[in-house]
Amino acid sequence: MKKPALVILAAGLAQRYGGLKQLEKIGPSGETLIDYSIYDAVKAGISKVVFVIRRSIKDEFIEKFAGKFSDRIRIDYVFQEINNIGDDIRYSTERVKPWGTAHAVLCASKKIKEPFIVLNADYHYGYEAIRVMANYLADNRTESQNCFIVGYSLDKTLPDDEPVLRGVCEEERGYLSEIIERRGIQRIDNEIIYIDDDGDYVPLTGEEVVSMNILGFNPCVFEYLETSFLDFLRENKDNPDAEYSIHKWINDMITCDMIRVKVVRCDTSCFGMTQESDKNVALQRIQSLIDRGNYPEDLWRGN
Repeated sequence: MKKPALVILAAGLAQRYGGLKQLEKIGPSGETLIDYSIYDAVKAGISKVVFVIRRSIKDEFIEKFAGKFSDRIRIDYVFQEINNIGDDIRYSTERVKPWGTAHAVLCASKKIKEPFIVLNADYHYGYEAIRVMANYLADNRTESQNCFIVGYSLDKTLPDDEPVLRGVCEEERGYLSEIIERRGIQRIDNEIIYIDDDGDYVPLTGEEVVSMNILGFNPCVFEYLETSFLDFLRENKDNPDAEYSIHKWINDMITCDMIRVKVVRCDTSCFGMTQESDKNVALQRIQSLIDRGNYPEDLWRGN
């Protein structure tokens, strides 16, 4: 039985953050959020990680990670570039940003032959989320159409004072029926609201189940993903801002009855770095986890 692999999406331009947040030092010994995801993955029995990055930042990634944990987990790289599409597609010359998270996952296809977990480089998901996902993939390896998505309680994913976008999971008997992206979710006067398409404030309970982009797939999904992505490109090649998100692709596949997506509940918190102001919160949250014994002060020394 092949152990699941880990695919880390790290090719984003981080325009709102204003720097290469994927390599931002968050831990007391210079660890990044990626380090903590790798540490949790090794602990969960994952033996291979594939970084999806831009070619222009490869040297920085190698300098940061080469030799740090290569004796614990196999490391590989793939590149998400805007011209990494099909030879017959001609896109807008104004295009500068990547094509979205669905394309990022597709870029990993040449390096992945086993079930795999996908997560973002700029979030901390926690050991429990990665462990549960790895177990589900191992137990369901013969059911190729089964996919998995970790569902967090909304209130355990929100920053204190800034609006965010979250993918709210609609379920039927434990399986995903749709991901609805809600924008402008924030806490105001001890209440949680989002802003609807009319600009009105709509209350939420905080107990809604949301996706934070940690997902599990069998490798057969690459065939479906490639077909869908090429259809998207043909429709949007002249739009320099169009992006095909993994959430949008999942919704498309559910609508066509091509995949079944099991919602895996996780009762822990999830936090990340979207803007530069998020860094201090991430520093505090990581230190709190260290204080509780979840991680050592120096993540890789002596482990």
